[in-house]
Amino acid sequence: MNFQNIEYFLAVVEYRNFTKAAQSLYISQQSLSENIRRLEEEIGTPLLNRGRTLTLTPAGECFVSGGRKILNTQDKMLREIAAVSNTCRSTIVLGVQPFDMPPFLPEAISRFTKQYPEYEVSVAPAHSTEVADLTFHGGPVEKGMEAIPLITGDPYAVVVNRALARQVFGGDWGAVEAQLLEEGRLAVLQRLPFLLLCENKRLHPTLEALFQAVGFTPVEAFKSEDAGLLVSLCSTGTGGFLGPEDYCRRRFGALLNPEVGALRCYPLRDVEPTDLSVVYPKGKHLNQAEKRFVDVLRQVVAEEA
Repeated sequence: MNFQNIEYFLAVVEYRNFTKAAQSLYISQQSLSENIRRLEEEIGTPLLNRGRTLTLTPAGECFVSGGRKILNTQDKMLREIAAVSNTCRSTIVLGVQPFDMPPFLPEAISRFTKQYPEYEVSVAPAHSTEVADLTFHGGPVEKGMEAIPLITGDPYAVVVNRALARQVFGGDWGAVEAQLLEEGRLAVLQRLPFLLLCENKRLHPTLEALFQAVGFTPVEAFKSEDAGLLVSLCSTGTGGFLGPEDYCRRRFGALLNPEVGALRCYPLRDVEPTDLSVVYPKGKHLNQAEKRFVDVLRQVVAEEA
């Protein structure tokens, strides 16, 4: 019998709600439902009455007390094994994908290590040889991966230096900006030079797909695999920067102040919004350190929104 499925069942019993239980377990509702069904098939009888109100069947009532005893025994056994073999997990490896390191990540790591000094956190490129425990991922989640959403429905935006805009568009900038605000179309900025994120010396696949979807060919100002460098170049007026709005607003910060900032951020409506999640292989059982880190991530993202 799978220990993980027992944990999942007891979470559903605690919350009496699949959605809330799934959130507490850091998995999707679909995955939770599938695992509970597999547990019921293994036992050979339903454990839950799935109606307007979620209730336990007589078999489910019996399984609750037995399941808790099994998990308590498992927990005690694992602690004893760790104590004699010195295999306590102490490090979390985070995989980071473009666009660069999430702006809220340094604060999350700092807060986590202060709250839980017994754990360490390291950051590795998402495509490095080091296997990440948790990976930051933008856009649709690949098959076989479980996702913990951090930011959903995040529109893409263009950050423009006002001095550069006036230089490129001249006296037309006022009309161009008004059209951009009204329509939110990337094509309005056809003449603007862009700072382009690359991967292996080619336009990053995310941007390539985005440009193809809206039929846009950008004027290239500079390209790099370092998103942090592109952000700095945007601040100095070298070109426009395209990225998820949440990333842009966190990364550029006070420079986007409408009163005194040198930059402006324009959300786009003709480009599909994106999501930012923490992903890991489906079926993996998150350890206590990883769960605590995800909780800290959620807190920081919510506070800085």
